[in-house]
Amino acid sequence: DLLLKRQSGRGALLEACMFDTAISLLTAAMPAYFLEGVAPRGIGNRHTMAAPWNSFRCADGWAIICAGNDPTWNRLCEAIGRRDLLSDPLYATQESRVRNVVSLEAEITAWTARRSVERVEALMDEQGIPCGSILSLEQVLDHPQFATRGLLRDCGVLKIAGAVFHRNGAPLPVLAGACDLGAGNHLLARRFGLSDAEITCLLAEGVLVDPKEKVDATAA
Repeated sequence: DLLLKRQSGRGALLEACMFDTAISLLTAAMPAYFLEGVAPRGIGNRHTMAAPWNSFRCADGWAIICAGNDPTWNRLCEAIGRRDLLSDPLYATQESRVRNVVSLEAEITAWTARRSVERVEALMDEQGIPCGSILSLEQVLDHPQFATRGLLRDCGVLKIAGAVFHRNGAPLPVLAGACDLGAGNHLLARRFGLSDAEITCLLAEGVLVDPKEKVDATAA
């Protein structure tokens, strides 16, 4: 990297692959497996070691609420007007809340179901409780931050999600749009040693596609 190059005069090869990235998401599951031999099971949006931590139904959608420690749990009970839950032995500790997560979530859902997602988020934010709405694709595309961050790129043929990297506060520029089907056929054929006559023959036989002609991509 640049720091190593500055210090030693030599650079470094930085690698990242999708498999390694996926493994890094097992941070919470791996210690339990190696220490206790417990393999994780599907639990949806719940957390294996904290509760309440899940998506909760609201009057007009869904919101995720995460109370990962005792202070946050105390503030959550205050926010929903259920301080009585603090003295309930079923929810006295983090471990007991995880064990009794079904009944605990029912108590919270009874509160969220009577309020809008926006109201739930506002009340959680006032108490410093991690919370966020679950957006539909339409809501994501209509979100003001989506446009502000330049996360949609028009490549001509189609629209795609933009790069997550920004340089000097701006999204990376689109250097070129998506290529038409067969756009590199002539170049590749010549690199494989085919003559113009052979390429013309392959085009006539339909082996190669001429990007200048309108092609039905679903016919292949």
